Amino acid sequence: MARWGLRWKSVIALSITALIVTIAALLIGWLLISEGREYSARTYVTNFTELNYQKVLTPVRREIALVERFVDLSSIKAWMASPSANSVTAAFYQDVNGFKQAFSNQTLFFVADADLNYHFYDNQLPVDGTPRYQLSESDITNRWYFQFKDGQLPLDINIDYSEQLNLTKIWINARVQDNGRFLGIAGTGFALDEFVKEFTQSPAPGVQPFILEATTGAIKVHPDRSLIAFDDINSRNEGGSIYSLVDGNASIKAVNDLIKEAKTGGAIVIKSLRLDNKDHLLAAHYLPELDWLVMTSVSLEDVRLLNTDMLMGIGALFVLLILLVLGLVAFLVERLIIRPIRQLQQSANAIARGAYEVRIPTYHDDEVGDLSRAFNKMAAQVAEHTTLLEAKVKERTLALEQSNRLVQEANRKLGDSIDYASLIQQAILPDRVMSQRLGQGYSVLWRPRDVVGGDFYVFHDHQDGYLVGIIDCAGHGVPGALMTMLVRAAVDRAIHELGVQNPAKLLQHIDSTVRNMLNEESVSARVATNADAGLVFIPKQGSKLRFSGAKIPLYRVINGAVERIKASRRALADGKVGEFENVEIDGRNATFCLTTDGFLDQSGGSKRFGFGNKRFEQLLLECSELGLDDQIQQLEQSLLEYMGDNSQRDDITLLMFRVTGIGKEEQHVST
Repeated sequence: MARWGLRWKSVIALSITALIVTIAALLIGWLLISEGREYSARTYVTNFTELNYQKVLTPVRREIALVERFVDLSSIKAWMASPSANSVTAAFYQDVNGFKQAFSNQTLFFVADADLNYHFYDNQLPVDGTPRYQLSESDITNRWYFQFKDGQLPLDINIDYSEQLNLTKIWINARVQDNGRFLGIAGTGFALDEFVKEFTQSPAPGVQPFILEATTGAIKVHPDRSLIAFDDINSRNEGGSIYSLVDGNASIKAVNDLIKEAKTGGAIVIKSLRLDNKDHLLAAHYLPELDWLVMTSVSLEDVRLLNTDMLMGIGALFVLLILLVLGLVAFLVERLIIRPIRQLQQSANAIARGAYEVRIPTYHDDEVGDLSRAFNKMAAQVAEHTTLLEAKVKERTLALEQSNRLVQEANRKLGDSIDYASLIQQAILPDRVMSQRLGQGYSVLWRPRDVVGGDFYVFHDHQDGYLVGIIDCAGHGVPGALMTMLVRAAVDRAIHELGVQNPAKLLQHIDSTVRNMLNEESVSARVATNADAGLVFIPKQGSKLRFSGAKIPLYRVINGAVERIKASRRALADGKVGEFENVEIDGRNATFCLTTDGFLDQSGGSKRFGFGNKRFEQLLLECSELGLDDQIQQLEQSLLEYMGDNSQRDDITLLMFRVTGIGKEEQHVST
């Protein structure tokens, strides 16, 4: 593949260029076709809707005008006022026959409210004065008459199915009245099937005209009979509305906006929406005489307003032209560039295999010839430098191997020293003595950040009582461990000289001793040598505990509450000498806790904040009913869950004890 790499790279580069050009051309073409298709669809749907609007408006207005003239005749008013009067019957039926011939479907009907006889005549039924049936208010199929009578509209247009006449028609009902007195109803109708056949003929696939009732959105005319919402009065089919065809709330909103704009604007309104899971353009023109909307839907996926076959042919021809140009350019690149470079490549490969004596022939006085001469010069220099480099590499390799062995030995010794220091540090912890003296009255969590740490806890048994406490020396790791040895010596000395009954004096003595040990003036300015401490004296007689602390408070949990007994704000061996005071505390029925700031300052949670006093105190309350071992375990588990993936920041020591538990069964330290 390397031999043909440049050839294929050039071919790939040309192919990518051709592909980019083709994609850009196709994208531009697609955008133009899409915009052109939508523009053509908008123009087409506008013109087609206007044509249908006129197709509906002209005959309907003619029929309405004829009905209005018919119900305004004096002969019909006189006859309906008294249907049995022979004096007006001849003139009335003469007018009826004349208007029957004038109606487009030669259909006419009327009902006189005086006798409720329903008269109906069409091109098959001559005007003979015979009623077809008599209306009854108890018959549900006659309800249309009585509802119209009780209403206020002078004119009503509806679509229904008449069981008596076995006809589905568009009916125009008009009120006959004289000086406000209701006399009856007259009107005409024309067959819905013929109207639908003429109106709903689709001129192209994806184009569908139909009619809606503007107020309700009910479909009044549609080629699919199952979608037509016949009037409730006489209908066997409930039909549907435009809302049953649209998809999603956005399309429903578009239909509502279209109806509103069409009713108020008076012009054709077009909206984009989805019908039957396809993108459509929906146009509407409002017909106020009928409160109808003449609609046309155009499916952008199905309609073919552009000659796509011709466009596909042009696209195929363009792709073929691109391929021909690509082949021609690839041939020229091979002849003029790839072949000379391949000859140069073969000679260079020989040099790469170590045959530095090989020289590249220089046949051309051009860029390729210059490159060949440069290779020849390079081969001679590489042969010379390779010999020197191999000798130096051998020498450096031996030196690095020796240095690596020394470093590994040093690391091993350092690791062994730290492990030994850890054993020494754990040896100074008073686990065994505390277990013997305090039994189940205490529990300890000791977690140094590294192998060794700067935290430790103390316990001393005196004839008057016990001294327990924790100390947090500055630093962690090896420096912190060294500080613990120094501070531990100061603690032992203070207890030897002062006893254990006065924690405050012990802290003052420890503070003074540490300052003297560290030569305060020369050391403390450069490194942190301070330590936090909390000491508690537990008498063997009585229940009064005595506490004093240097930045480490004492927590007392009693009766469902947590009390934090404050310590001095100064640490041991701090920049300024601190003042430490004793605090007398009732130890009955209480649990006490001392903790270093490593627990409280440990970061975690989603915002990586410190654990904090409030969370710690709440946790003490939640587990206060448990045994001390269980409390320590729950506190540690809660801390680990809070830490998550965060590393431990500092050494952690947590000491818990109860006065009532002293002297009972043996207790082990939790580390």
